[in-house]
Amino acid sequence: MTIATSAPRCLAAAAGVALIASCQAVAGIESRTLDPPPPGPGEGCAIATDGPARVRFANLVPSDDRVDVCIRAAGASSYGRPIFRNGGADCGSLAYGDVTAPLGAPATSVDVKIVPAGQTCAAAPLSEALGVTLAPDAVSSVLRIGGGGVPEQIVALSEEPAVDAVKLRVRVVHAAPGLKPLVVGITAASQLPTDVSSPLLTMPVEFGHAAPSGTKATLGTLDDRGYIASIPSAYELGVAEVGTTRALLHTTTSGRAGTSTVYAIGSIASSNKYPVRGLVCDESSPVNGKASCTLTKLPTLSVTAFNVGLFGPNASFEDQRRPRLVDAIKSSDADFMCLYETARKEDRALFAAAYPNAYAPDLDLTTPFSDPRDQMGQTPPAPTKPPCGDAPTSDLDALFTCMETNCSTAPPGDPSGRLPGTTDCLSRKCAAPFLPILNDHQACFACLADHLESQNQYGNTRNACTTDVRQPFAFDGQNPSMLLSRYPLTNQEVFVLPSTNFRRAVLYAQATLEDQTVDVFCGFLSSTLIYASIPYTGQYGGGADPATDAAYNAEALLQADKTIAWVKQKTDASKRPAILVGDWHASVQFDVMDSMGGKTTVVDPLHPETVNKFRQAFTRVNAPGWVPRCSDCPASINRYNGDVTTKWLFYDMYVVNWPPNAATEQSIVFDKPVVPLPDGTTGMLSLYFAMNAKLLRPQ
Repeated sequence: MTIATSAPRCLAAAAGVALIASCQAVAGIESRTLDPPPPGPGEGCAIATDGPARVRFANLVPSDDRVDVCIRAAGASSYGRPIFRNGGADCGSLAYGDVTAPLGAPATSVDVKIVPAGQTCAAAPLSEALGVTLAPDAVSSVLRIGGGGVPEQIVALSEEPAVDAVKLRVRVVHAAPGLKPLVVGITAASQLPTDVSSPLLTMPVEFGHAAPSGTKATLGTLDDRGYIASIPSAYELGVAEVGTTRALLHTTTSGRAGTSTVYAIGSIASSNKYPVRGLVCDESSPVNGKASCTLTKLPTLSVTAFNVGLFGPNASFEDQRRPRLVDAIKSSDADFMCLYETARKEDRALFAAAYPNAYAPDLDLTTPFSDPRDQMGQTPPAPTKPPCGDAPTSDLDALFTCMETNCSTAPPGDPSGRLPGTTDCLSRKCAAPFLPILNDHQACFACLADHLESQNQYGNTRNACTTDVRQPFAFDGQNPSMLLSRYPLTNQEVFVLPSTNFRRAVLYAQATLEDQTVDVFCGFLSSTLIYASIPYTGQYGGGADPATDAAYNAEALLQADKTIAWVKQKTDASKRPAILVGDWHASVQFDVMDSMGGKTTVVDPLHPETVNKFRQAFTRVNAPGWVPRCSDCPASINRYNGDVTTKWLFYDMYVVNWPPNAATEQSIVFDKPVVPLPDGTTGMLSLYFAMNAKLLRPQ
């Protein structure tokens, strides 16, 4: 321990500890001759603990700036040197969120000036306050607050005169710039997200203050320094902005006698870099020159998988559903949302505009598969002739004449017309000319179906299917999935899966959270359900019968293998926590047992082997109490699904490099009728419901 030559009593702090001050600066005695002075062997940094007053400094401005503090008796001619600069090379400086232990001050009325770390007191101030009154009988917390567009200021709040050995004393100080006054209360749950359900104070706390004069406490009593004094107990404390109940921070009180301050810090203007949260400081037990402070936990991560069902004329009520989908997505609490069946670029743009960040890569007919190898490890040859190259011209003439005459948005014979509604018109009025194409030229039939379901013009459809040798895809090969995020996304990539008729891909991005970076994957596999309307004509069916769903299933299983391999490659290399969200268009049976030992199937199976591949490869998100139910539900639940009677759940989620038991909640969402329909009734947002999970952060 080093004892300084000045009058105040001093402590020595270990080298490298940032939150310390020198005896000389605080007491007004500068005995150093070097600036800054080097530390002596093992000297560390002296901390003044006595003086006419005692002060605790806190840097609560949300920025990367490290700062130093200049202090003098009010009206004195010079500040001398900054506290930490004068204290020695080991003293460091104050970073955002740093709070010191109590230090000695030169007077009970002082001037305080905050300067950038490493500069002298002659530097232009970041903030300055003259004539700050310090309590003579207690520590005064001197706070640097503001930022995020709010002018900086210095405020002083008196702490309790002595440690309370009988009662639990807690106060809340509003130091979060840009927030409205804060309601302090009991939260409904013991972690975020939650609501402040029962106020503890009768008046809100203004920025830069603790509870105002005249406030009453609903639990215990409130003293004149803003502390709620109660019998020691552990209760759930939170704050919310006036006019809302959503808790911005949550902490559980210690349950033992003692005194602490909860600083509400952070900025809503910082794009999550400095999130609003609590800094809970135990004012009775400093550690190595620091106050004993801990940050409150950030909210769980909310993740949603949602097939919005915007895939062309066979998707019911697209025009009515679209604006309601945008509104629902914009108001969602999901931090990450994987959207599927956003077939049109225009729709993806709408959804991207509804969220702070989005990734929706542009693909087209020229985009190659990321790994084109088939089940045998071979790359199939590229097509050498157009899909309808062998179809008789007379058959095509008859078919297009029928479509342009009976099922067109344009006058009969006009090739600029499109399919005006669902493909039911073609089934009713043009089945006969379709049959020769379907029976003898299935690749041609598939190409026509891809274009017609994309509502392409009839003339363009015929030209593409008779002249373009590239593999046809609906919507010109666009990617129908996207990732929305409330956090910044970087290093985005797309892994394009081999597929037939419709593009399928896995999206990847790194999401920068407040406290770490995580990897997010959104996967989408081929559906086996289309085999009855479009026979399989692709190159990844594994030799299975194209007249059944076996070929589409073989393609989906191959896609699953490639997805798993790519995700493992990425996560093994990065070692970062990762979330994989998938619409696999496959379903695992789930039964609910009753008290009599009977069971009810609430989710039906559909090629569960696809889902099981992922569950064997990764840790499945499976929250306690989660009872799966359908996302693709029968018409009795979702009227858009016609005569469907099955109950399938197509979504699944997984975590990698994540602690076990990550999920706290899981539910089916977007399952209420909110869309006004032409017949005066209301319908669902989509043909599919969504699934949401709340995950504990990995650290």
